[in-house]
Amino acid sequence: MALPLIVSFTLRQAFSMVDLVYARFLDDPNALAAIAFYIPFQEVYTAIWVGLSAGFTAQLARAFGRRDADRVADLGHAMRRILFALIPLCALGGMAVHLALPHTGLAPGVMAAFQVYGTTLLVGMPLTGFWSIFPDSVVKAHYDTRSTMLAGIYATATNVLLNTLFVFGLDLGLFGIALATVLSRLTALAYALSRARQHERHRTASPEWQAPGPARSPGAVRAIFVLALPAGATMALASLEGWLVNGLLNAAAHPERALSTYGVYHALLRITLMPAIATAVAVVPFVARRIHETPDPRTVGRDLRRAAALAGGVGLAFALPVGVLFPGEVAGFFVPGDGASNLSDRSTQIAMSMLPVALCANLPFLIIRPTFEALHRPRLGILVSALRFAVFAPPLVLFGHAMLPEQPALGVLGGLVTAALFASIASAVLAVRAIRAEVSRA
Repeated sequence: MALPLIVSFTLRQAFSMVDLVYARFLDDPNALAAIAFYIPFQEVYTAIWVGLSAGFTAQLARAFGRRDADRVADLGHAMRRILFALIPLCALGGMAVHLALPHTGLAPGVMAAFQVYGTTLLVGMPLTGFWSIFPDSVVKAHYDTRSTMLAGIYATATNVLLNTLFVFGLDLGLFGIALATVLSRLTALAYALSRARQHERHRTASPEWQAPGPARSPGAVRAIFVLALPAGATMALASLEGWLVNGLLNAAAHPERALSTYGVYHALLRITLMPAIATAVAVVPFVARRIHETPDPRTVGRDLRRAAALAGGVGLAFALPVGVLFPGEVAGFFVPGDGASNLSDRSTQIAMSMLPVALCANLPFLIIRPTFEALHRPRLGILVSALRFAVFAPPLVLFGHAMLPEQPALGVLGGLVTAALFASIASAVLAVRAIRAEVSRA
């Protein structure tokens, strides 16, 4: 169940890595910092995308299972209404951020770069990326995860081609990198629309389905949001982490260096964690079924440990070469400089070495948290997310920052890894209790 999702999720993360790679070739010391400063904004957009997609997909799948053509029509009508209201609102929000930047105290060089890069993405991504929520959800409701994977491949390939054209051919600099990211989402949208239409033609042509009546969307908007809000809550909480990190690193003596180190580490850690994140998606249906087929807490726990071992092994296959074998080469590529004298370069090397440790600290939290949804206890999932991002992270990040004032990025990263470890322990303790309680009722 997890393998196609691992490929798909990793490719989608590689999509975001393209910007960092091409920024490396710009004659702008603030380019990487601007990309890093966009991280919490990206988390907010991701929370919106993932939440709405999860809610719409789940409701569609239920309607498909019941062969309820009227409900499918109502849900489609409701989702269009949501997108028509949401997309211009987010684009206007991006413009508001652009106007507010001069009043935020952001370092001048980073602010100038972010006004180009961040504004282009904040305004452009809703206009091109959010529309794909609709067809992508339809495709997934038809159990076609392969098309989701291919959409990620096509978008990444388009992003590389456009970046090459805009950066090296047209010399558009940081604006070209952001514009390529925005426009490449149209490729994924076009492919998802094509696949969704094919699936829907086959569905409506089936004799099991009757033609739907006029769409009314009675309660459909609410039904989508009921499932969308818990699904997006974790990523929305994760953005709190990003805002805190941005504030601390922007106040550093050399904010462009500190933010660059954090941005490179964050992007590479996300790729390292993609196998675990993808496996976590498969955990929900697996545990929900397994807990009733084999009502034994030890069996469920063993299966979760095996899933974590598989995801961790794949992640370590990336983290160990980057963090142990070639940290200097990776750091030197993204943050050029003499490792013997350049503080930023040394900080980035150390950050690369933290990747295997960060993977092990994050892995249990990522694998275990979805079990609460499988056990129909989503509040526990939100609780452990709140513990990590709102309770553990702020004091630990502030403590790490205070302990390493000369290398603020490393202090911040140490706090983030420790918070992830504490959240993993809390998740494991609560999951054991929740699984035992569910088995006792089964």
